[in-house]
Amino acid sequence: MVQISPERNAQDVPSDAPVRVLFDRAVDQTSVATRFRLEPGVVGQVRWQGDRELVFEHQPMRPASTYEVVLDPGYRDAQGTTNALRHSWRFSTEAAPVLTGSSPAAGDQSVDPAAYISLSFTRAMDLRSLAQAISVSPSVPFSLRQDPSDPRRVILAPEALLDSGRSYTVAVTQDARDADGNRLRDGSAVSFTTRELRTLKHWIGFVAEPPRAAAGDGVWIVDENRFPRRVVSASVDQFSWSQDATHVLLRSAVGAWSDQSLSGSATTLPFKADWAAFLAPGKGYAYLDQGALKILTAGGTVVSVASNVGEASVAPGGARLAFTVTAGSGAEIDGYSVDLRARYRLQAEGGLIDQLAWSPDGQSLAYRLAGGDPTRTQIRARQLSGAARTVTVAVGEVSGPAWQADSRHLIVTAAVPAPAARVSKAFRLAVGDPPPARLSAAQGMPGSSNLSVSQVSVSPDGHQVAFLASYQGLPAVWLMNADGTGLTRLTQFDAGGLGYSCRDIAWTPS
Repeated sequence: MVQISPERNAQDVPSDAPVRVLFDRAVDQTSVATRFRLEPGVVGQVRWQGDRELVFEHQPMRPASTYEVVLDPGYRDAQGTTNALRHSWRFSTEAAPVLTGSSPAAGDQSVDPAAYISLSFTRAMDLRSLAQAISVSPSVPFSLRQDPSDPRRVILAPEALLDSGRSYTVAVTQDARDADGNRLRDGSAVSFTTRELRTLKHWIGFVAEPPRAAAGDGVWIVDENRFPRRVVSASVDQFSWSQDATHVLLRSAVGAWSDQSLSGSATTLPFKADWAAFLAPGKGYAYLDQGALKILTAGGTVVSVASNVGEASVAPGGARLAFTVTAGSGAEIDGYSVDLRARYRLQAEGGLIDQLAWSPDGQSLAYRLAGGDPTRTQIRARQLSGAARTVTVAVGEVSGPAWQADSRHLIVTAAVPAPAARVSKAFRLAVGDPPPARLSAAQGMPGSSNLSVSQVSVSPDGHQVAFLASYQGLPAVWLMNADGTGLTRLTQFDAGGLGYSCRDIAWTPS
């Protein structure tokens, strides 16, 4: 024998590691195999690599145990020469895996109902056995994934928000095995209590829609961890977040609206509308019903704002509105103060205005201006303070202006030529700079992909851009950095072959 594995007196040997013996010459394989054994015995089988190397593959050995490899005398080489010596050596296997910690920690009393649960072990675990060994009480459906930065840590994601003010226990039985097949040394349990849901922060909301459905299957959230979670179970046509992201405003397939608290309560609202949004806390709701823009106050009074309205948008803070109205052969943007109940003109244009977007500081308003030539559509921005000037930011087949947190840059999408076909790309443009003479695929984001981008939504800190793009024929939620790097697909609904489309993405306000 010229080489052995595990080596003599080796420690912490993986329990599923094969035993290997390399000889200096070709051997009679039957004579060797019949004299080879492990003590204590392990069920397995001998196979050969070439005519000189024995490989013993086996069921997992006992953890934290010493094994002896024995080759009894009498084995022969290929020429018939017999070896009369007994060969043996020992090694010790690794210890059984142990749960070493968790987040939330045992006994935590103020856990965010939106939090993930992480479990840390001494070694990388087998997810299939772990999924069968973990239970959550009260019962909560969940998904598991290894932390990509540390395979010893497992992330448990409840498929819905946990209930506020409730105690939960996560138990792990000894049936859980590590990646080497060792059972968990001890069963463990971690108990904690959730607090009231205060707000959702840094989540991307969206509607998931089953094939051929009349409306979406609830409001879902997802983040960089790629665990889509349903926060509202209801038939949804569209939704919007409250200013503090503790409520969602839902429109059903028949146009009825409700105010749904993420803690579970819901209020049916006494209007049908094409669009609605939260105003500031205590100020009610704005809604658009067949061209009539109205406000339902917190006290239940309906205030008429304007008629012949095309679309509307609520400013950050929820105390102002901007909306479009037809004006002769063109259109104009008007503003409205909710507190003063005062309407005022902001901007007039000679074409169709839509896709209103307030800047995060509330001092500018971006919009799309369409004319007769779709390839000459403009994205424009109107300053509402100081010089109060209006500038063109982009020209082309453009849409979807979305502000970054600095209120100086816009993310827009544009259809541009590509080698195979026209694609829609995202572009980061500075407000006030001359618009690019021509938008090209080479300038667009994401640059390394042929994905066609739609429905962009910028994170509250301005560093990331969520968008929709097709994956396996269905719209999925994707994420990239604001410079186009770090492309990540966040959703893939394909369990059991059932596909879901994603739409109406919107970051939480904070």
